[in-house]
Amino acid sequence: MSGSVPSYDHIVVVVEENKTPAEIQANAPYIDSLVARGATLTNYSAITHPSEPNYFAMFAGNTMGVTDDGTYDFSGTPTLVDSLAAAGKSFTGFVEAGSPQKHNPWESFGQSYVEKDMSAFPSDFSQLPDVSFVIPNLNDDMHDGTVAQGDAWLRQHLSAYETWAEHNNSLLILTSDEDDGSGNNTVLTTLDGANIIPGTYGEPANDYSLLRTITDSKGVSAPGYAADASPFFGMFTASSGSSGGNQTGGSSPPSTGPVSIGSGPDTLALSVSEDAWNGDAQFTVSVDGTRIGGTQTAKASHASGQDQTFNVLGSFGPGNHTVSVDFLNDAYGGTSATDRNLYVDGATIDGANISGASLSEYSQGSQSFSFHVAGGSGSGPAPVALGSGPDTLALQVSEDAWNGDAQFTVAVDGRQVGGPQTATASHAAGQAQEFDVQGTFGAGNHTVTLDFLNDAWGGTASTDRNLYLASATINGAAIPAATLSEYNGGPQSFDFTVLHST
Repeated sequence: MSGSVPSYDHIVVVVEENKTPAEIQANAPYIDSLVARGATLTNYSAITHPSEPNYFAMFAGNTMGVTDDGTYDFSGTPTLVDSLAAAGKSFTGFVEAGSPQKHNPWESFGQSYVEKDMSAFPSDFSQLPDVSFVIPNLNDDMHDGTVAQGDAWLRQHLSAYETWAEHNNSLLILTSDEDDGSGNNTVLTTLDGANIIPGTYGEPANDYSLLRTITDSKGVSAPGYAADASPFFGMFTASSGSSGGNQTGGSSPPSTGPVSIGSGPDTLALSVSEDAWNGDAQFTVSVDGTRIGGTQTAKASHASGQDQTFNVLGSFGPGNHTVSVDFLNDAYGGTSATDRNLYVDGATIDGANISGASLSEYSQGSQSFSFHVAGGSGSGPAPVALGSGPDTLALQVSEDAWNGDAQFTVAVDGRQVGGPQTATASHAAGQAQEFDVQGTFGAGNHTVTLDFLNDAWGGTASTDRNLYLASATINGAAIPAATLSEYNGGPQSFDFTVLHST
């Protein structure tokens, strides 16, 4: 049983360089001990290659369209420093002498004033800022030096903090900027400190997730694409502090009045209830992979037959849509009377009942249901069919269009179906266009790959061409975790399983 991101007093992030998890763990006894004691994300991937844009992603939530390790000035672009400062919180980049600018992202955003030499890292860890990045130099970050050398440096400089953090509501995050180019850019990422449940966690995560975890812990806004990312989840126990500014307080009686989130002409009305124990159930709502609103709190008693209506507003165009309700703070005390649970007891779309819209969430995580819109407000482009066969893989695709529409190809199990496709549905407007990929998909596991062909970026968030997959179904059944956000050219994939051949 696990909770949402705790409100840590201090967070320290250390970034290593250019190694796969296997390369590190075979030669790093101290890091191996961190993995054994901590929570390790086995499906954490860097955003791109080479190094510099990944540092930008961790710091500003945006690669800024950079594809090299050059010298840049993005002064004025919002960063983690700005988010923290707006809430009166502090940031420092502790840099070992010799670390290049490409590894010190604040230098590229006009914020060199946050940088200090590693020798200034305090021995009294209570004097650390709210958030710190620690950047070893090229000899000690495994870039030019050996893994063993980087491991020894980490032990020398951070082991005392890691021990202290466990008992002082603080956190150490160890990650790498990218792999060595031989794999799929999976990098070793592990969390150690207070309120951590040791183990391995396979949920997909990346540099935007890392940044979102930090901002959620500190209760501040997430810059760039981190605002749409999901924080790390599943590995946290309850915190003694307030979490991310989303907790409610005071002695006011609970309210079960309706809550409205989002904006748009369509209304998805969710009837929500809870089993409350040691606090109310909290959750987020996403439609077609896009989160709407912030963290919500259930107040209606399931045992008493109550329901609270959450009106999710948006533009839900014709086609299939997937609603995901992510239960954030499951808790269990050993009996049915000491158990916090979340329920969706029904839903409507623009007043029409949605069949099968019932969820019982007894454990933390996301559950989903689907609905279909035949027409009306928020309509997007007409569906596109490609391929032939008895099975239909329906993809809900949208784009950020700039200087032309996003183009892509679809492959199933490595075989391209049809030719290049063009997305025309606006992601910003909440639209999606259905691409019906037809074929014969036999019983077993299958991999779907969308290859984004024509990425373009003009230097700002509004001059950026991107491709999105909001959701997918196979023969009408929703496919879990079928969401892709392609901010750079190239392929991304998801999997689905067919239990029986048609």
